[in-house]
Amino acid sequence: DAAAWRMISDGMRLARSVLQQHQGALPELKRFESVVELEETLLGLTELRAAAHHSGGVEPSVIEQAWPHALFRAEALLQTYYPGHGPWGDLREAASLMSSALRRLLRASGVSVVSATLLAPFAPEDGERWSDAAEDLTELEQVRMRLAGAVAHERDAFVIDCESFGYRDARRGLSARSRLILLDPEEWE
Repeated sequence: DAAAWRMISDGMRLARSVLQQHQGALPELKRFESVVELEETLLGLTELRAAAHHSGGVEPSVIEQAWPHALFRAEALLQTYYPGHGPWGDLREAASLMSSALRRLLRASGVSVVSATLLAPFAPEDGERWSDAAEDLTELEQVRMRLAGAVAHERDAFVIDCESFGYRDARRGLSARSRLILLDPEEWE
């Protein structure tokens, strides 16, 4: 799918441009890049493109690797915790381009990826409770500010992050549930 590969290329270029231009000026951007393992994700996309070129498509087993989930996670975190414009908006757009294109390529291989809604009450049917608040995530200033606002309105544990996204692989008969990271308002510092 040529359009999906163009979206991935455009997203990778934009992400690298944002990181190169703004890392020094925005310390949180460097921390965010580390939390979501953005460099590993970009490397994974580069390797995926080379493998797909040789094999003629995306292998469904790519969903079993860590980097696709890191990409979906980056997109969800950026959409939830970094709604602004400027470098964060550009990075959010880059993650969205790459994530949408990867989902499209995976769908063509018979794999559908389940979305996770952050800052929503936890419901067991949405996935499994993987762990409680991730320290690396809650150390990000923008995330802490958004969580402080959410804690004021929630009484029960709610989803703040997704470690890995659920999927269904129709061709191989495989599936996995999302691994959700929760925050209990009573435990918030």
